[in-house]
Amino acid sequence: MGRAKRQEQQQEQSSVLEAKVDYLEFTVPADRFYDVVGLLPGGVEPLDRGWRGYASSALVAGGKGRCAWSVDDPRMGVHVSLGAQALGVFAGLDDRWCDLPGVLAVIRGELGGNVTRLDVAWDDQTGLLDLQTMQEAVDQGHLTSRWRGGHTWKGWGAQAGGATLYFGSSRSDAMLRTYDKRAERIQKGHEDQVEGIEHWVRVELQLRRKRADAAAALFQASKADQVGVMRQLAGVLRGYVEFKTPTTADSNKRRWAPAEWWLTFLGHVEKARLVVEKIVRTIEDVQDWVSSQVAPSLALLEKALGFDRAWSFLRSEATAGRARWGPRHLAILRATREQARPGG
Repeated sequence: MGRAKRQEQQQEQSSVLEAKVDYLEFTVPADRFYDVVGLLPGGVEPLDRGWRGYASSALVAGGKGRCAWSVDDPRMGVHVSLGAQALGVFAGLDDRWCDLPGVLAVIRGELGGNVTRLDVAWDDQTGLLDLQTMQEAVDQGHLTSRWRGGHTWKGWGAQAGGATLYFGSSRSDAMLRTYDKRAERIQKGHEDQVEGIEHWVRVELQLRRKRADAAAALFQASKADQVGVMRQLAGVLRGYVEFKTPTTADSNKRRWAPAEWWLTFLGHVEKARLVVEKIVRTIEDVQDWVSSQVAPSLALLEKALGFDRAWSFLRSEATAGRARWGPRHLAILRATREQARPGG
């Protein structure tokens, strides 16, 4: 994506509040197993081990997600766990997953399931949120919160991608984390995702159990009233934590005015949208990866074995590797062929 396009999106974000689902877990009755499999693009890759107390498990979304079940104990149901990458892969493979409210309606309605974890993320790329300012507000007690505590985590060495502020416990039904998403992307080797982005702070609310299912119900309603739902979600977040502007005239911080930067970020919602970001790799991405990661090894093979032996080895490995293709590989192949067609 070009710099001009990114800048245009950043300007649009100043008036549009986006909410992203960054993690989704759900459980459906055991007798709907095949319906669940049909809902997951690319099918499942069974493993020879269980997971989280389930007797059987399988990979989904090219290994980015997990599905688990227990034939001998149908009361446990079928459990599916999908992180941001798995959701993005699904959205790239099947347009149904771009319509998350529709998917949630299938899970909670048609399949009779429950959402057990839902992470909702809001991004600031305009400079409204500053982690240092937020940390100082925490240190000075210039906030109100339903959580009794939290902590700050700072990485070192290869993980030195900036601090992460945590509110609440990972074992509770609700936890908030906010961090430098730009630094995190760079630290994980995804510099291409931050091209033209100078500031990117993410605020992420992790909900579990009944609170996750309640938030899922809200998302289901977003088709009819997306702005209203975004306001409700922003209100949920403000109910958990509110940064304040202190005043010496009143010792009750709950009566202090909200910090303007926090109110602007979540309070002034005029437009809103729910986003599911597709992950669609191209054949050019694969070529770039081979060039940057594999080329030195290819040169070594050619030098050590000679061209003919090296090429024979690579051709044999490429033929055998087709049996290990996953949904992402097939999607790239399909897209490449479609682009090669006349008029594609």
